[in-house]
Amino acid sequence: MDVHDAIAELTGRRRADAALALCELAGLEHTATSSRLAQQILEVAAAVLTDETTARALRRDGGWAGALRMLEESWFGPLPDDPPGTTAVLALLADMPTQEITALGRRVRRGELVELAVQADGGQDAEARGEGLVVELLHWALAVATRPEETRLDWKQTGPQRRDAVIELPDAATDLWVRAEVDARSGRYQVGPGPREVPGYVHAHPLRFGRTATLGGAVLLAEHAAAECVAALSTLRTWEFRLLLPRPVAADACPSLREVLTAVRDDGDGRVVDLLDLAATVRDLGDAIAEPLGGPAGGHYLVGSLDPSGTGPSLGTLTGLVVDNLNLPATRPGEEANTAPVDSPRYRRHLLRQRAGFDPLVERFLVAADAVATGPAPAAVRYAAGRQALQAGDLQALLGVDAIERYHGEDVARWVHGLPRAPSQLGAYVNNWWYSRHPEYRPDGGHTNG
Repeated sequence: MDVHDAIAELTGRRRADAALALCELAGLEHTATSSRLAQQILEVAAAVLTDETTARALRRDGGWAGALRMLEESWFGPLPDDPPGTTAVLALLADMPTQEITALGRRVRRGELVELAVQADGGQDAEARGEGLVVELLHWALAVATRPEETRLDWKQTGPQRRDAVIELPDAATDLWVRAEVDARSGRYQVGPGPREVPGYVHAHPLRFGRTATLGGAVLLAEHAAAECVAALSTLRTWEFRLLLPRPVAADACPSLREVLTAVRDDGDGRVVDLLDLAATVRDLGDAIAEPLGGPAGGHYLVGSLDPSGTGPSLGTLTGLVVDNLNLPATRPGEEANTAPVDSPRYRRHLLRQRAGFDPLVERFLVAADAVATGPAPAAVRYAAGRQALQAGDLQALLGVDAIERYHGEDVARWVHGLPRAPSQLGAYVNNWWYSRHPEYRPDGGHTNG
């Protein structure tokens, strides 16, 4: 399929109107200048695609739409490489009067971000925007022409300017839900966990999203984003930092702490919390732990209680606060792990499925802190219980089960027995330990730890 036919198929316009459709895809107002340029760029794209080696490279990894997604999603991030054919496009620009390029930059209609930028700079950067838009037209032409057949979705019309699709994932806890839509301001697309077995507050937070000018453009980029999610399924995590595809663990398994930590190490996509992480978290939480905290029986994440932003359950235990602050996989109200101590088989099964863990020092601290009272207790009381249990423990025995060896070469006893009595005193302790690991960033060396 050539570039004209591909654009016609995606946008629903006639083949003869491919230049007009290309302008719309790029969010460029249709004028005599933009129409002439778009037609010339279609010719450049067609010439690029006649080279089989280049065409194969452009179709790799889901097509050139990936470069467009960098433009649409990474507003403050790196820009994609210039597409093949850019030299020919720049030659077109060299032959254009400056006023035509500037006028092109003032004809953008792509939604709030660009509109605000145009208002802010008073048109001073219109020439630069015009030049960028000419290259972006080539991005769009190549992206549409390299749209893979195998990753196209079965879209359903769910509104006047909205389409939805579902990608079934039988082995995952959820399906993928994909949406492309456009309103009076701009188009947008998003890919997220579907509603199957997932609370509403989870699938309300997309895994991938971005803006574009038209429904056709949103469909194109949504398909690429969805294919990326499917390809990365084994490592993909939701807004709760839970794996979309949890690792299989028997319902009656009784994993040891070493098994949990070994699985994290071998999987390569997990996270283990050490004592410095824990201390820094308690320090950073500050006022957040001023209210009394409950024990595991009441839930690490509280049942049926949403935080003020409506984004998810509120937090009931010190463990819940640590998990949430460190972006570890959350437990959900109603799950067995949500009301279990962190050293129990129920909680360790959750960690094993989600490839996360607490090292032996942190586990001992949290178990004692959460267990000091079954009902609400001041955070300082829970902190003191965790500190006492850790300092009274057999340090060598605890470290002997650590498959991660986070403290290699460190005087761990110094840091364990140096834990301050009150959470409010953790500032200097955390800074000293952090700088001992990263001496190159000491303030007297002209650096800070941020």
